[in-house]
Amino acid sequence: MSFVAFFRRFALPRKSKTRQQHVEKRKETDLYSGSSIKNTISKTGTFRSVDSPPSQAATSSSSQSTSQKRTIDGRRYHDDNVPYVLPDDDEDKDRLHQQHWMLKLAYGNNFDAPVEAQLENGAVVLDSGCGPATWTLELANAYPHSTFYGIDVAPQFPETIKPFNCNFQVADLASKLPFPDNTFDFIHQRLLVVALSRAGWNNCISELYRILKPGGWIEFRETDIRVASETGSPSFQFFFEKLRIMIEGRGMVPSMVTELDSHLLKEQGFVSIQSRSIPMPVMDGSILGQLAGDDLISLFEGLAPIMSKLYPEKLGTDEQIADFKRALREEWADLDEDKRYAGRWWDICAQKPLENDTK
Repeated sequence: MSFVAFFRRFALPRKSKTRQQHVEKRKETDLYSGSSIKNTISKTGTFRSVDSPPSQAATSSSSQSTSQKRTIDGRRYHDDNVPYVLPDDDEDKDRLHQQHWMLKLAYGNNFDAPVEAQLENGAVVLDSGCGPATWTLELANAYPHSTFYGIDVAPQFPETIKPFNCNFQVADLASKLPFPDNTFDFIHQRLLVVALSRAGWNNCISELYRILKPGGWIEFRETDIRVASETGSPSFQFFFEKLRIMIEGRGMVPSMVTELDSHLLKEQGFVSIQSRSIPMPVMDGSILGQLAGDDLISLFEGLAPIMSKLYPEKLGTDEQIADFKRALREEWADLDEDKRYAGRWWDICAQKPLENDTK
């Protein structure tokens, strides 16, 4: 079944869902499709920037990357000045697009924060570390009264074909962000565990707090690579243990999600911190398990050129890489069903207190 056919058949319907500790209900958003975005554009007749934009620089796409690139065995990567270890090329964009659908299916939604009513009525939203902007584009199409901004260290986002209420620009979360204080009603960020050092995370949390409006919500979706390296098949464990070593060597923290949940957000001043975690099945016969398996293989393919240099005794030849990739997919069948999962994933929501509230 093709990727497009899969989502035409299995796209999640709109429905109400109550999060534990939430009184407010929120609805499912429709899956983004290129045709629906084109319909939105055709109705407006043109692209436009929103009134009173948060930043003049943010009202149009900016394609100037903050890093240089290098090519290894046909895959393009950031240079060593950027901690992000995964490729920055079209193949990885495809992986990130499919990963979006995997996460939506796993969590049952695109966000847990109680912001549905604001999005329906009109909110200013930031997708922090937006990548190819799959989440941004889907939400912009589903909530036309809201305005969406996406930022990333490299211009993976679309620069021409986009909804009228979407704006993108290059920005580094490890530096000062190009927005005034108290700009956004909702900030979304996910899977930057392989992108930010500890110092980068500290700056990121501080900056996102600064640009979030009082009463606004922030949401993170992350995984713990340390835990992932302790579950799953033997090849999976080897792969994620080496990934853990790799990102630690670049100053990143594999278990940063547990620090977000336990103290970092609270120390910054956030309140109403709520979290939920889910297991991620792999190759267990479910649709989600198939998507997670595909994501795992694509992740390995993106890192194989680097890992082959670091571990030549196991991944030094094309034949060894092909054998390892086959094992990554097939070894799950030898595990008991309750062992076929790739660690746990977390969703963490927090609110910036109102100005008259104390931290």
